[in-house]
Amino acid sequence: MTYCFKCTGCGARVERTSRDIPLHDCPSEGHVIRDYLAENVGIGEGVRESRREHTNSGYRDLFLPTADDYKSPDDPDGQKGLREWADTHGPREDNKRPMWPEMDRKVFPTS
Repeated sequence: MTYCFKCTGCGARVERTSRDIPLHDCPSEGHVIRDYLAENVGIGEGVRESRREHTNSGYRDLFLPTADDYKSPDDPDGQKGLREWADTHGPREDNKRPMWPEMDRKVFPTS
C-alpha cells in the first residue's frame, strides 16, 4: 500500500510504503500530515450513486420497468406498454408504501 503525506506549509507531497511520517524541513514552518484524499481513502468513487440505490427511487429504478423497456414502433415513447404493465401488476395487499414506475398520468377526457 502507498501512503501519501503533504506539508501544511509549503504543500510538498511525499509517497511512501511506510505509515511513518517523513521528516521534512519546511521553509514556512509547516508540519507533515497524511493526505487521505490523495490515497483515495474512504468509500470510493460512485458514492452518490451507491447512496441513491438505497432510496425509494433507487429501488424503483432497480426493480421496476421503465418506459424505455416498452418502446416499439407502435408505442414510440413506451407509455402505453408501461400503463398496461401497471394495470396488470399491483402491489401485495400488505404493502403499505407501494412504488410504481415513473409514467405519464392517466388523463380522462371531460365532455
